[in-house]
Amino acid sequence: QGGNGGVLRLGQGQTEIVAHPVDVCVVDNTAFVVGEITHSSGDFANAEGFFLLFGFQDNGKDGDFILVPFSFFISPVQIPACDLAPFSFPVPLDRGSYQVKP
Repeated sequence: QGGNGGVLRLGQGQTEIVAHPVDVCVVDNTAFVVGEITHSSGDFANAEGFFLLFGFQDNGKDGDFILVPFSFFISPVQIPACDLAPFSFPVPLDRGSYQVKP
């Protein structure tokens, strides 16, 4: 739990968010990450200083998921990563995979 290394990038085309991780929570095969947004463009323009919230679920060969908090994934306040689990829904990955290691 906790963490402050690395860079998170999310986007496609002209729409992009770059964030610095400020909190990480790993439980079993699930990880949640909260990152402070340092750059944003396109549909996410002017989100600098807000927080990016999302998670991953590693299901091995059965297919992985991105976990998105209900109704938002950008927040003006920092929310603890471990608090996101009950409020998130899974979105299957079309290609690629994630590895979650506690």
